Amino acid sequence: MLGFRRISLALAALALALVVTPPGAWAQEITLEQIREALGYEIPPPWQIKSVSLQPTNPGERRATPDVSHDFTVTIELAAATFLLDRQEGPFTLVRPVAPAALSKTLVGVVRIITRGTNKVARLEIQNREVMENIGKPLDRFPGQLLIKGDERTSKLLAELEQEGVQRQQAEKTRREKEETQLTELVGTLKVEGERVVAERKVMAQRAETLADLRRDFTASDRTQRLAAIEAGIRHTDPIIRALAFEAAYSAKDPAIANLAIGLFLARKKTIPILLYATKLEQLVTCSLS
Repeated sequence: MLGFRRISLALAALALALVVTPPGAWAQEITLEQIREALGYEIPPPWQIKSVSLQPTNPGERRATPDVSHDFTVTIELAAATFLLDRQEGPFTLVRPVAPAALSKTLVGVVRIITRGTNKVARLEIQNREVMENIGKPLDRFPGQLLIKGDERTSKLLAELEQEGVQRQQAEKTRREKEETQLTELVGTLKVEGERVVAERKVMAQRAETLADLRRDFTASDRTQRLAAIEAGIRHTDPIIRALAFEAAYSAKDPAIANLAIGLFLARKKTIPILLYATKLEQLVTCSLS
């Protein structure tokens, strides 16, 4: 909006200068300085005006109206070298050169002076604005730490950054592989532990079921069933079940069951400890004989 106002003021000043121009002086109605001033608002930095030339559109033609058109040619050049953003490398901004300082271009256009009664309006038109486009911008317009592509220092620094990147990737790969190995081991351990817990629960459930069946059979009214249950309990590999079976045999107060329990107990023992007790007199005799 501010640029538009400045352009409008420049064209207004140009129009005011035209208003005070005496009639019949159409060729002298506009000056190069006025054109230069108006173009100053049309040409963006880093372009700057080098020279301006002005020619009537049809110098020898008789005009039916007081409107006047003048062709103009403007030579512009870059005040500084320009660059375009290539990419961002961490904290560094990599730019590539586009155009050197003092690069020269030519603009062509028309300025039309239109008469409306006693007022004159100047309209300025640049016909090849595209020559000013895609030219990049100076280094001081880029943020961050700048690196110029193709520069020896830049090439060395980029090689170092690339090497650091490769090392970081390798370290990250090693870390991921280690984590995956640890995770696999942990999953295997958890699986084995889970299987162990399931097996233990299954054994405990089977033991509980066996104990419930044996307890029921230990107190059955059928003597033969009680005998069979106590025998099975005493022969069992589980020490708790064996202890319960011996307890049931003792509680039964049945000689046959008691004999069965004693026989099975002795059959499981390969050696039977026997304790011998000597009287005090026997000890004295032994001492005196020795």
